[in-house]
Order: sequence, then structure tokens, then C-alpha cells
Amino acid sequence: MHQTETIFVEQLSTEIFSKSKKIFLLADENTAQFCFPKIKKSSSIKTIIFPAGEKHKNIITLTKIWEELALNFADRNSLIINVGGGVVCDIGGFAAATYMRGISFIHVPTSLLAMADAAHGNKTGIDLLNYKNMIGVFAQPDYVFIYPEFLKTLPKRELLSGWAEIVKHYIIADAAAFHNLWKENTKITSIANWQPILEKAIRIKQTITKRDPLEKNIRKTLNFGHTIGHAIESTFLNSNNNLLHGEAVAIGMLIETLIAEDLKLIQTEEAEKIYDVLTNTFEIRPKILPIAEIIKTMQHDKKNQNDVLQFSLPNRIGNCLYNCEISEDNILKAIEKYNEHYTTK
Repeated sequence: MHQTETIFVEQLSTEIFSKSKKIFLLADENTAQFCFPKIKKSSSIKTIIFPAGEKHKNIITLTKIWEELALNFADRNSLIINVGGGVVCDIGGFAAATYMRGISFIHVPTSLLAMADAAHGNKTGIDLLNYKNMIGVFAQPDYVFIYPEFLKTLPKRELLSGWAEIVKHYIIADAAAFHNLWKENTKITSIANWQPILEKAIRIKQTITKRDPLEKNIRKTLNFGHTIGHAIESTFLNSNNNLLHGEAVAIGMLIETLIAEDLKLIQTEEAEKIYDVLTNTFEIRPKILPIAEIIKTMQHDKKNQNDVLQFSLPNRIGNCLYNCEISEDNILKAIEKYNEHYTTK
């Protein structure tokens, strides 16, 4: 499986994609409103817009995208340009990978989370029954174009959501970057130049996915924080207090580090640094209730084997174990400790 080339650009124009007979620009409503004005778009390009939000990353939206492609005579030489955050990249890549058994697609991520993580690594998919990414395929975009100016359109909450994935990359694979983050107590509002940070995060993910493109072994470390994080995100999805993906992952990393510390996989001194960064950075940390529902949702996690819950857990800053079998009692204990000591409301 080839490694997708990631290109940083200072401006965006659809004219560079003119080799394709038909080009389709896919985006959600938010991207269309805030990001399309920053793109020089040819009038011949067809746009496909769908409602924003994780709750729309489903078979209904996917079917509508397929239908738009068919009604506009998309063929195997057509190209889909996915302009948006993680949801757009996931569902747009899946639509392209399955339409006519596969047509070309390009990611143009507009969120920090998508620039640093979701646009890279060949995963595509949709949710099923509110369970995250249950249906999907591995498929590589032809290119990923990074336009950092899009970050200026994002509110602080969205930036923090993406920052969670960058922090995760540091915890599992770059001790020096994490310790610098911890010492400096870096705030996203103080970052003027995002490109070096993005380049480092992308390099970490690409190094891991190149070694294990189909997630058979070491790539599972990228799921640190996601076993519990996905369950939390799914549980809160249709509530009045829904969480962004990165917010849920930040909580997941905190709870999963509590599990690792309790099992003596990681030294308390190292774990405390992780807690410091997560609690000082991510402000939205609600109580996790009902715990039984969270654990039930985790039973649908893709990493599980033979009905046994599988986690990726840090054993030191800069390194992560995978295929860690964890009991429900361990999970319950960690969530209760989180609820008692680390929630903000």
C-alpha cells in the first residue's frame, strides 16, 4: 500500500486537479460556509454538501453521496475532493473507495484534528447504531493538501479537539516533544506557526502506519485513549452535552492512563505528567455516567478479540503497549477515580 504524499500549500485552487474528467467537492455545511470562500473553485465542479456532525456519519448520508455521484454521471475517472474535518474525510474516503469499486479521492482537511490525524493513514468509514467506525475499508487518498490558514476559521473548542490527537502522538511515540509540552505548559492560543507541529504529528502517524498499514500490530498504539474515548463519544452523541471527538479522546487517555498506573504498567511519576497535561489543557471533562453503558459500548470496539476488551496503554512516555487485556473491574475502578478526582462539572 503506497504512502500518500502530504503537501503544505499557501493557497488552494481546484485548477490543479484538472486532469480528472469530473471533480466533486464534498463538504459538510460548516466547511461550505467558512472554508469554501478560501478556495479558488472552478464553476464546472459539482459540490455535494451534507449536514455537519458525527451523528450524520452514517449510511443515510453515505447513500445520498453515492446518489449524487450517480445522478451526476461520476465515472471511474472522476475525483472526489474531501474538504472538511474528520467526519468528511472518513465518509468521503469511504464513498470514493466503494463507488464503482473505487474512484480517486483527495483530502483537504480543514480542522486541526483532520490535519494532524484523521486525513492520514488510509482509514475510511461510517458509524453504525452510534458505534464509531463500525463499517469501512482501508483506502489511500491520492494526496493530502494541508492549508493551515483554515485553522483561523476554527473556535478554540475545535482546536483543542485536534490538539488531543497531537498530545496522543507525543505520549505514544515522542517523549521529547511531550516533555517539552509539559515543561512549557504550551497553550494553543500562543501558537503562531502550526506547520512544524503538524509536520511532527503527521510524521509520527505516517511512520507507524507505514510499518503496519492494516492495523495488525503496532498501529494499534494509535488507539490509545480511543477505546474508552469512542465509548464516551458514542454515549454522549445524542445528548445535550455531546462531546467532540478530541474531547472524548482526552478523557479516554486520562482514564486509560489511570488503568495503566493501577496495573503498574507505567510509573506514577510518568502518569502524573500525563494527568498534568490533560487536565491543564482540556477543560471539558464531565462525569461519565452511566458507567455500565460505557462498558457495554466498549464491547463493540474493533480491537476486541474473543469478547475480551483490548486496550493500548502507555508503559512510559514515548512508548505504548497494545493488545492489553483489561477486565471490567479495572475499567470500573478507573472511571470511578476519574469521576471523583478529575471532572470539571
